[in-house]
Amino acid sequence: MKNNSKIGLVMQPSGVSGKAFGKGVVIGRFVINESDGEKEVEITDIQDGLAVEELMPRVQRGDEDALRQLAPIIQKYDPLAAATLLTDAGDLGEAWVVTGDYWDEVGQEADAFKAYKESAKYGYPCGKCKLGCYCALGKGCKKNVRLAKKWLEEAAQVCPDAEKYLDQYGLR
Repeated sequence: MKNNSKIGLVMQPSGVSGKAFGKGVVIGRFVINESDGEKEVEITDIQDGLAVEELMPRVQRGDEDALRQLAPIIQKYDPLAAATLLTDAGDLGEAWVVTGDYWDEVGQEADAFKAYKESAKYGYPCGKCKLGCYCALGKGCKKNVRLAKKWLEEAAQVCPDAEKYLDQYGLR
C-alpha cells in the first residue's frame, strides 16, 4: 500500500556555493507533505544536495525508481523520511528495515524487533536476517533459537550475512 505523499525540494537561495557553506550548514531542504503534516529534512552536504536536485524532476513525475535512488541519500539525514519514500515506491519490506534500523540505533529494541518482523512478513531477506539475529540474541523479544534458525535459513537463500549468523549463533 502506497503512502502517496507529496514531495518537494526547497533549495537555499542561489549565489552561495556549497563549498562556502561547509559541512553542517543547510544547503537545501527536502520536504515531504504527508496526510498528518509536513516533514522537512535539512541537507548539509553539497553532493547530496546536487543529487537530490537532479532526482527531483523524476520524483515529482512519480518515478518510483527515482524514489528508491533518493531514499539512501535522505536516510543519512532522517531515516524515517527515507522509510516514507520507500513506502511511496512500494518497497514496504525495505521501508520496515530502515525503520527498524532507526529504532535499533536509538536503543528501542522492541520497536526495532516489530519493524523487522513487518519487513519479514513482506518477504524482505534483510528483514528476515535482522529478525533472526534479534531472535537469536533475545533483543526486543524473548530469545527463541527455533525462530532465529527459521528466519536466518530463509534469509540465507539470498543473503550471505545470514549464513555467517547461522554459524556465529551455532544454529546449523
